[in-house]
Amino acid sequence: MNKKKVELNLVLPEDASQCDACVERLVAAVSSLPVVEKAHVDRTDMARPMLCLHCDSSALRVEEVEAVIKRAGAALSARYAHLSIPAIGLRHERQARLVEGVFARSRGF
Repeated sequence: MNKKKVELNLVLPEDASQCDACVERLVAAVSSLPVVEKAHVDRTDMARPMLCLHCDSSALRVEEVEAVIKRAGAALSARYAHLSIPAIGLRHERQARLVEGVFARSRGF
């Protein structure tokens, strides 16, 4: 068994690599591959989280594993978008909850 680590920011856009749901989707997509025995995120260095794969190196070359990871990340990036909007002028928690409620009722959020 071989271990391969890939920086999450190289596979997912920066905003998506901070999104736990997208990271879980990527781990699930990569874990479903027949050559991957285990996939998880190594957050030893919080500034540079790494996707860690335990795979059968005799079945695939390292370059093929990297290509599969990048395709999975690209598919997630194409399907899910992350929107960051600065909210200026909110002075109270109730105002923030009101804005959150507006987005929660909107389609796609």
